[in-house]
Amino acid sequence: VCGDSAPGVIKGTQGRRRSGSPTGWAGIKHAEDGYNTDVNLGPGMALELSWNTVKDAWYWKGQKKEPYHTCSDKEFRNCPVTGPILEPYIGVYGGRGRRSYANGRLIFAPDLSSDAFLSSLSAKDNVKVAGGALAPADASRPASITVPLQSPYVMVKAQGQADGATAEISVDGGKTFKAADLNDFSKAVNGKYAAQVKLTFSKPVKSVKLEVIVQHNRTSLPYLSPGANKVTVSAGDAKKLGDNKLVVTYAYSLGSRRYSYEQLAEGDYEVAKAHKASWSTTPTVVQKIFTAKDLPATFDVPVPTPKGKYPVYPRMLLMRREVIAANGKPMPLPDGAIAPKVGPNDELKSLPNPFLMGIAKPPKKTPRPTVTTKLPLQVSHVVSRTNEGKVGPTYENFHIKTRPKKPEAWVMLVGGELKGLPASRDIAEAQLCIPIVNSHPKATTQVAAVMLKKPFEKMKPYDFKDFGGTIGTVLVPKQPAPVEKAKYYKIDVTRTVKQIARGELKFNGLAIRTVPNRSIDDGWTVRIDVTRKEPIFIELSVYADKKAK
Repeated sequence: VCGDSAPGVIKGTQGRRRSGSPTGWAGIKHAEDGYNTDVNLGPGMALELSWNTVKDAWYWKGQKKEPYHTCSDKEFRNCPVTGPILEPYIGVYGGRGRRSYANGRLIFAPDLSSDAFLSSLSAKDNVKVAGGALAPADASRPASITVPLQSPYVMVKAQGQADGATAEISVDGGKTFKAADLNDFSKAVNGKYAAQVKLTFSKPVKSVKLEVIVQHNRTSLPYLSPGANKVTVSAGDAKKLGDNKLVVTYAYSLGSRRYSYEQLAEGDYEVAKAHKASWSTTPTVVQKIFTAKDLPATFDVPVPTPKGKYPVYPRMLLMRREVIAANGKPMPLPDGAIAPKVGPNDELKSLPNPFLMGIAKPPKKTPRPTVTTKLPLQVSHVVSRTNEGKVGPTYENFHIKTRPKKPEAWVMLVGGELKGLPASRDIAEAQLCIPIVNSHPKATTQVAAVMLKKPFEKMKPYDFKDFGGTIGTVLVPKQPAPVEKAKYYKIDVTRTVKQIARGELKFNGLAIRTVPNRSIDDGWTVRIDVTRKEPIFIELSVYADKKAK
């Protein structure tokens, strides 16, 4: 997927052995001893995980460059499993959407109008809450509080604010403390999963805030999917919440795609590079508040898709968990936030579960009935190019050939109109049918159909520079002599006809030409003759049941 060759992949796997579940790789220790994924929040604390990246807010021991996947988006842009989940972030976070780190915030910002947050502390001495401030209970000696900062995500930067207080930091479980600058204590906590901040003060402190930036992998977060989502909220011991409340907030941007995956494939688009997709700039936010007796709990989050469009994963903005006092207020919502809703022009369309892809055989394709019709085209004339590469004379009819390694060529132009085509999704197949009466006697000929960039006039020269791309080919076997009754050879032009039906391409006509291909024609100057006695047409097969969506 990332450009590795098949032999390279095999060689790489042969040179590596895995045993059990390693705790490190290439000198990198994945986690500290005793690491666990618990999120421990007390009153006044919040853990907000973002899908965004803060510049230079990363940790990678011994490295000078930020952690990222060097293959950019090559590893997922054509992957049907991870690609759709990652494509909302292409060009938004971290350059072209390459896999890299993301950040979040571990916050301690207590409501000093209540003493509920005191239960969050590791230690406290001579402290009281009065008049919306922290103050020494005994004014004759200093007071202190020790705030535990613990996260399952590694800490990378930190700062704080506490009026008139001095700060000390411990990263060994409170055994030792070192003085720190509260304005920036990043160096003290960088690379750690836990720390304690001791604040000492002799006068009332009216505001306290500690904020640690953490580093995480955005692809491991509990993201939302298009359609109906059910979020489960639980606590290890809900009783410990007491009279406080747990607040869960999700913020995301809705999106949709104008093309189906079938249309992306037909157009040679990558399936997960945000082609024909867009996301709103208005954040949709759902916020739920729970008391201890509410837990465990579930709530629904609808992620709709506008009718007539196709679903994509929403662009996740943040997921926040915070504990507030009984009468406390949650942190502010993103600017311009709107509540989720399913409008009259929306549908709860979904995508396949990525965790189940590839674990079973694909469903057996059920044949669908089709109706076949003929779309008539008209053979116009043959145009040529000289051996000097200039526009040559025209012919009413002539053999079609191209000299190998030389500009000289003769090409047949075919016109007509492709109007009133059915919807692209209803087209099962389209075959260009060419009546051929003669081919080379000693070699197979590769014949191609080419779109024209510009219209042509009857019996007028045509510049070969205005030939578009090849839309299909067919092999015509060698033929010892011309035949009276033509044999039809078919070129699959389904993809092109669907693009015309969708209005993506304008039909200016076709060119029928031979393609020198030494692996097929052994270097001969091969040719074909197309008869005017039989019609040239497109054989169009349309689904009769009209169930394709």
